Amino acid sequence: MSHGVLESIRRFLKNDDGPTAIEYAVMLGVIVIFCLAVLFNLGEVQNGIWQESGEALSGMGGGD
Repeated sequence: MSHGVLESIRRFLKNDDGPTAIEYAVMLGVIVIFCLAVLFNLGEVQNGIWQESGEALSGMGGGD
């Protein structure tokens, strides 16, 4: 049984599809990091908008 596993590993390492899969994994990782950075930045912008809106609305309150 271990001979079959070793043979499978050897075929995988010789196969040209291995590097391609690694390249795709690296590209996917870069895309995910980019998307997270964009979402984080948008979250901060959105938070600022909500805070400004809240402050503007509280200023309209009539001055209790």
